[in-house]
Amino acid sequence: MNKSTGSTTVVHNMTAKPEKSDDNNQICTCMNPEQIRLGKFTTQWVGIDDQSGRFGEVSLEKCLFCQRLWLHYFVEYEHLSQSGRWYRGIITEKIEPIITPANAVEILNNLEWHLYGGSYFFGRFGKGLTGNVYVD
Repeated sequence: MNKSTGSTTVVHNMTAKPEKSDDNNQICTCMNPEQIRLGKFTTQWVGIDDQSGRFGEVSLEKCLFCQRLWLHYFVEYEHLSQSGRWYRGIITEKIEPIITPANAVEILNNLEWHLYGGSYFFGRFGKGLTGNVYVD
């Protein structure tokens, strides 16, 4: 990832039993929504989506094992219980340069599938299809 935002890169480095990927046949935990937090990623901050009072946090994450590039979106409404939710979807390097906080939800909504989780989903994780990204 090479955006010139001046942001810092964070590396999450933990181990877990890997899952086999459907996309490139590599074994990797980043494809399993229950083990995402246990993967190895570099994280690049994109910014805050302040549309409609969301204040959603947008970042790009790259798996250090399989090199998949993920768009990650997290939003939580502090005045509502069980409102925290995150979405992440695999993107291409061609899409990476056009990602902004303002278009991140639209990009996620147009992906063939994405992963999701958080208290909004009663602590469950899953795989969603096109157009099922709910942030408002």
